[in-house]
Amino acid sequence: MHAIAPENFEIIIINDGSTDQSEEIILKSIQNKACFNYQKHESNKGIGLSLRRGYALAKNENICAVPGDCQFNFKELLLCPSFNEKQFVSFYRRRTGYNLYRMFLNHFNRFVNRLFLGLKMNDVNWIKVYKKSQLAVLNLEVESSLVESEICAKLFIQDISCIEMESEYLDRLQDESKGGALKTVKQAASDLFKLIKVIHTYKRKLNG
Repeated sequence: MHAIAPENFEIIIINDGSTDQSEEIILKSIQNKACFNYQKHESNKGIGLSLRRGYALAKNENICAVPGDCQFNFKELLLCPSFNEKQFVSFYRRRTGYNLYRMFLNHFNRFVNRLFLGLKMNDVNWIKVYKKSQLAVLNLEVESSLVESEICAKLFIQDISCIEMESEYLDRLQDESKGGALKTVKQAASDLFKLIKVIHTYKRKLNG
């Protein structure tokens, strides 16, 4: 990954309370490999807290979180341009293959992001590459999947711009996505008003 980490990189794996054989497979695969940092939640905490933990643990300059469902083509990271402290990179999916329910949730999420947070991005919930220094000062408060909306909104308030790149959305190899699960949706809905308040407060404090 010459564009992201030419010589020094780390891979943080967050096991979000899996109940299958994931841990056994992971530990066997990363044995004696120093670049891996394995972390486990004893119970399922959801994507928001998993992302926050990974971001907090990351040590290197550039940080990228990727879900473990193999729907992102890692080779796309090779196309990631160099960017500075006033920029971050956001990949967006033109086609997702979502059913009508997931399509509704996706469009509703985009509507909320634009209306309440001023996020005019193609795809807030897909792969991004941030600077460690950008995330370190954000004091993230949202615990649901809306954490990416919180991050992007706070970065935009700081006049940090977004470089958007089109991304391929691969078919899942197995299982079903949990992104539209009732538990995930309910958690995000309950966090929505909190997020709006958090962003409003952040903007007011930053602008004095």
